[in-house]
Amino acid sequence: MKHAHSYKAVDNFINNTAACEDVIFDFRFKDVSQMTGLSISTLATQRSDAHVSPSLSTGNLLANVFCTSLDRMCSYSILLDPFEVATMQKLYIMRAGYQYLNINSVDELMSDIEAALHSMGSCTRANLYRMLSERCSKLVKELCRAGVYIKPKEDNCVEVFTANLKTLMRVTESKYKDLIDSTDLSLGIISRYMNGGEPSLGAFVEIADFFGVRINDFLRSDFPVELYDAENKCMKSPYESWRPEKYRNDTMGVEVYKKEIEEEVLSSSDAVMVVEDFFMDVKMAIELWGKKL
Repeated sequence: MKHAHSYKAVDNFINNTAACEDVIFDFRFKDVSQMTGLSISTLATQRSDAHVSPSLSTGNLLANVFCTSLDRMCSYSILLDPFEVATMQKLYIMRAGYQYLNINSVDELMSDIEAALHSMGSCTRANLYRMLSERCSKLVKELCRAGVYIKPKEDNCVEVFTANLKTLMRVTESKYKDLIDSTDLSLGIISRYMNGGEPSLGAFVEIADFFGVRINDFLRSDFPVELYDAENKCMKSPYESWRPEKYRNDTMGVEVYKKEIEEEVLSSSDAVMVVEDFFMDVKMAIELWGKKL
């Protein structure tokens, strides 16, 4: 196994998928199937102990439904950051609920949180984020049970992958043999990818890591070739200089951040300001689409 970190990325993806479905959004297979068009059997297989790698397009589609990026889904546990969890839930509410919710429902949600904060007098920033997430989770569940789902964005990730693979092969002057020697991929598979075939998520990660390119960057239709260091196979500093496989599994910064927010105590008035800022764009989205009280 030449690139164990690509298997780790797939494991991360599967674990984060389970966290999104079971904890963050409380989605049923039915909900995810309605949004993605994927069959319930496909989703069930994705959750099996076999840890089968999804296709690139399936992985990208699920990441979109979970209101995050494929890069993030392949990284360390999303559950480590309560603010990230709450923000993903908020994005879902904004994308799905702007036509269903009204300003009053959001104001009531905010008032509920603010009343709890005033009764507490103070709380840690981490507990405030958990409180936001708990309330948002209930609202997401309400939307799903009412059949209000998001519509995934148009996705041409396979075409973008093929174009960027050809570009990176050209600028690095890499041969098929270089990829074969550095990955678990065969000549036939690489040839198929060069001709528009869709890779599995695991194979895609292997290729992205070979070129030292982050997943999100590899899937950019406007891949910044001018910021790529072809000789060293990495993005030029200060754009992105660290290796993608290290980024995906480096939780040191997250652990420091968690410690800080667990220790930071906010007064009720400061916490209320955080709540108001957090929900401001939700209310703006509702107003933008002309939802009446």
